Amino acid sequence: MGLWGTLFSVAVVGFSIWFAAQMRTIWVEQDYPPEGEMIDVDGHPVHVVQAGSGPDVVILHGSMGSTRDASFRLMPALVEAGFRVTAFDRPGLGYTPRLDTAGVTVSDQVDLLVQAAYEIDVENPIVAGQSYGGALAANWALRHPDQLSGLVSIAGATHTWTGPLDLSYRVLSWPLIGPVVAHGVSAIMSDTRLRSMVAAVFRPDEMPGGFIDHFGPRLNLAPHRLVANAQQRTDLRAQLADQESRYDEISVPVEIVHGEADTIVGVEVHAEKFVDQVQNGQLTRIADAGHMLHHTHTGDIVTAVTRVAQRAGIPRAD
Repeated sequence: MGLWGTLFSVAVVGFSIWFAAQMRTIWVEQDYPPEGEMIDVDGHPVHVVQAGSGPDVVILHGSMGSTRDASFRLMPALVEAGFRVTAFDRPGLGYTPRLDTAGVTVSDQVDLLVQAAYEIDVENPIVAGQSYGGALAANWALRHPDQLSGLVSIAGATHTWTGPLDLSYRVLSWPLIGPVVAHGVSAIMSDTRLRSMVAAVFRPDEMPGGFIDHFGPRLNLAPHRLVANAQQRTDLRAQLADQESRYDEISVPVEIVHGEADTIVGVEVHAEKFVDQVQNGQLTRIADAGHMLHHTHTGDIVTAVTRVAQRAGIPRAD
């Protein structure tokens, strides 16, 4: 074929992958547009969904999540229980753009979302964080203690852990190489494989019917979102090391709900340590439950939020 023929073939393949990834992103964003509104926070767009009336609850989603992770079951259940619920897309995921191309910390994200809450008149909310969002919720309580009334950690990642980071996160977070790989993943990932990966996050619980259609996991399979998520996951452990020694400063009521069969964020590594450190914590362990408690044990999460409201002395509507 010769050098020029080889280079031409590589260029054609590269363009085809790039084009396929771009088209898949366009199509999924047409199928799953923003659920709520875009607000401006000091020049940075933030996607927010809000529903209900009553005491304020803010939901912070986990890795590869979006507001659609909140709006499937948890948000409607909390609204029915008498709360005003606000869900944000974290920076880099869903429809909130990244704050920077790299190096965005948990603290950076929290500062943006605290300001976003202020912009829409959400004052002293109960902050509920799931998985990666649990790290943000703990950071919110540490660094903005006067701007929340309580904390709910839902299978929250609050502490450092041992073992290697998944290779895919490391590769996707690399400069130059990461975006190339992200385009390849976005272009070739099949719906069958994607569904299987999502279902695995629920185990040993069953993934609820209708979740895939509501959530739209391919939305965060867009290359720029894949890279942002990988960077956040790669840097999380070091950022938790900086904040976990200060959890004894958290004095607001804390409810921790964790599945005993969670193999993604282990109860012993995170929840048990967290409840021992905070000043006013309570841990609810759910036997034989996995990582996605807000979908599989929604009632337990609503109960935890309600307990925080009671313990914080938040008046409820009659």
